[in-house]
Amino acid sequence: MVKKTVAIFTTTRADFGILSPLIHAMERDSEIEPLVFVGGTHLASEHGKTINEIKDLGITVTDTFDYLLNDDDSFSLSKSMGIACFETAHVFRNHTFDYICVLGDRFELLSIIINAILFKKPIIHISGGEKTEGIIDEQIRHMITKAAHLHFVACEEYGKNVERMGEPQWRIHNTGALNVEEMVRAGEISKEVLYN
Repeated sequence: MVKKTVAIFTTTRADFGILSPLIHAMERDSEIEPLVFVGGTHLASEHGKTINEIKDLGITVTDTFDYLLNDDDSFSLSKSMGIACFETAHVFRNHTFDYICVLGDRFELLSIIINAILFKKPIIHISGGEKTEGIIDEQIRHMITKAAHLHFVACEEYGKNVERMGEPQWRIHNTGALNVEEMVRAGEISKEVLYN
């Protein structure tokens, strides 16, 4: 049996913390092989160079894509996005995979989604259908949802939101929140440890 390869893209500690149990589950699966592509704040010293935390968890980093500029004004973010599109195109050209997987609603995910469309790769979106009214996250999340082929949502309400956007019901899977999985895996700690 040939394994299906899933390219998982992570750009921040926040999304990686949620994705790590999924990556470990894929590593144990006989039918799926995860390829982990790391970019954004993971590569920046000023953000703790968290790529090392990924490696410390025993996860193999397939490749990196560096695009982050040090400023966060609109022009710099737009320029970062352009660089991310270019850098991510190299990932798509240089690696073979069956699907791509992204989580959430960060602006740089759009560069990955654009490349997935142009390279004709099916898109898996985790955490669609959620609401964060009044900020760009909501627009970006919905853009990713409309581009995605498979949707893994955290609850029934979010699934219905995705369905109301015109996505077929058979593509929407209510799998629960991945971050709950991480909390369960971490187990209970004492008050003393918590307070320290």
